[in-house]
Amino acid sequence: MMVRATENLSVEQQELLDSGLLMLAHMIAETHLRRTALRQQKESSTQSPEMTGLIKRKLRGESSDENLSEDNDE
Repeated sequence: MMVRATENLSVEQQELLDSGLLMLAHMIAETHLRRTALRQQKESSTQSPEMTGLIKRKLRGESSDENLSEDNDE
């Protein structure tokens, strides 16, 4: 027969466990909401095409100085 670990806890221990679980749940919810808000903020922000190009080049590891001179030559 399996006995749950929480069945052997005193009232004080059960209250402490419940309090700790509630704090953990709040931390998880706050983190989720913060990340969701940041993700939505990033998705909704608009960038100019020039800035988007610079970011893409930086991500590819290309030098911005070389690309800027190439862009100016066109």
